[in-house]
Amino acid sequence: QRQMCIRDSYKTFLTYHPDFAGTPFWYDNHSAAHIEGGDVLNINETTLAVGISERTEAAAIDTLAHNLFWGEEPSAIDTVYAIRIPFGYETMHLDTVCTQIDYDKFTVYPGMYDELHAYRLRKGDNPGEIAVDELDGSLKEILEMATGVDEVTLIECGGGDPVEASREQWNDGSNTLAIAPGKVCVYERNVVTNDVLGRASSCVSCPPRSSPAAAAARAACPCPSPAPTSRRPLRDGAALAGLCAGAGRGRVAPDSRVVTGQAAGRFGDCPSLPPLEKKVIPCRSIFLESTS
Repeated sequence: QRQMCIRDSYKTFLTYHPDFAGTPFWYDNHSAAHIEGGDVLNINETTLAVGISERTEAAAIDTLAHNLFWGEEPSAIDTVYAIRIPFGYETMHLDTVCTQIDYDKFTVYPGMYDELHAYRLRKGDNPGEIAVDELDGSLKEILEMATGVDEVTLIECGGGDPVEASREQWNDGSNTLAIAPGKVCVYERNVVTNDVLGRASSCVSCPPRSSPAAAAARAACPCPSPAPTSRRPLRDGAALAGLCAGAGRGRVAPDSRVVTGQAAGRFGDCPSLPPLEKKVIPCRSIFLESTS
């Protein structure tokens, strides 16, 4: 009941706050399948990447894609990449192991490589149909396909050293907040990863250890940001509006708008949410039969 109240408060905020009134809702937080915004990455104005994780079920991605492609509200999104990541606290969300920090750069946790499975969902030819492709190739190749750039750079947590990567990933070393292309906020305790980011020509800002945001984030919300705000378009076209209310807080890519939702307490008190009950949900897309 408490969790539902938290989710409903976000929907109320997005519905009635003058800065967000009119934001489309692409996913109903009362749906049976769970999704959290930390698993939703806005790659660009037409492409999303969504993690299949311990917090986001494949059935939810299927429903989200259906709403984006065939829903009543028009959407600029024409492609959704579903990326399966390892289940665990240090790999809680897709943005915990892979964050876009520039048009062609991502911070990544190398521990996600071995269990990587990816699928591309696109609008089908017939009404309500979703075309699904299972993707082969490395994470780098998949991200190049998703971004449309010739070559992306993967900046590995801990500089790629297995020991440092494991140590700093526990403190969200590859989980960054891009406030502009190439300008990121990070946790100052991840010194090895931050040094690599600095040498990759990124402008790195470290909030103090004693700051309320850092303390609250480590206590219950592992992502280093408050709820994302809108970003003005930096390249072509208008940006995507908010994805959902009550579905989690997503990472914001340079050309995106806002994804907001379940993860509570970004502005002070950060209550812990109960574990999500796992359910088997009927799905439309073929890829879900092997991932649910």
